[in-house]
Amino acid sequence: MNGTLLKIENLSCSFNEEKVLDNISFSLSEKISIGVIGPNGGGKSTLMNVLTGNLNKNNESKFYFKNNLVKKLDPRSDFSYLPQEKYFNTYFGLSVLEFIKMGQIGLKIKPIKIDEIIDIFDLSKLLKKDFSQLSGGQKQKVMLARVFLRNTPLIFLDEPTLGLDGKANDQLIQIISIMKNSFNFGIIIIDHHIDTLIEHCEQILCLNKNAHWHSPSEKVTSDQIQHFYHCEYEHLLVHNHQLATGTKAPHTECSTEHSHDDTTVTLDKSGLNKNKKDKLQ
Repeated sequence: MNGTLLKIENLSCSFNEEKVLDNISFSLSEKISIGVIGPNGGGKSTLMNVLTGNLNKNNESKFYFKNNLVKKLDPRSDFSYLPQEKYFNTYFGLSVLEFIKMGQIGLKIKPIKIDEIIDIFDLSKLLKKDFSQLSGGQKQKVMLARVFLRNTPLIFLDEPTLGLDGKANDQLIQIISIMKNSFNFGIIIIDHHIDTLIEHCEQILCLNKNAHWHSPSEKVTSDQIQHFYHCEYEHLLVHNHQLATGTKAPHTECSTEHSHDDTTVTLDKSGLNKNKKDKLQ
């Protein structure tokens, strides 16, 4: 049985006296990834900022790291964090190797060997290149390599596949799974590819200020998705496709009723399963 790395109890957070997270509780074990989904403004980024210490939690909130009650997690030994790619746009003049090595700065634990990370992430041909000149997919891979190099038990990833096409997205998700299982990491991932999270994460946490459910991903249903997003799951898939392809067709809350008697969607570990009458591709 995998050991519990992180346990969160009664986590709440407020801005201007308005709660953006309300009484969130969950736990994360070794070799487990939690996919965090929810509508815009539902608290996903706030949760990540509280976990990483960028925002304060309320006094009643309790954090347990490896069964020990802690005031906050230590970035030098407990967790590593990959923010969205926009935060890395200022690293001009650094080679890929120099950028990766920066991940070791300030660590209180022993990192993974750099040669091992380079091999796992297949980065040998990029090491001398300027990090700022890499493609989006290459940057994401390099940033992930730097995060995992740190070898902290907890890994927090905020939109690690944002802007990537299907092939690059799949490659990064596969690498994340390899690292999780090889080094016993516990991983929390926020990603707009909901179908990808449901397929690859062992557990799903849906946030809309409250934690509505937290269950093995094979039990997630389209009815739950629809209830918490307030729009049809099929519309959400279309929106994700638009994000991936750059199509300018903003997704909005569904304003009309839709019959789902003949288009029931269920989700399991193999991805999206639809009956014969469902015409969505």
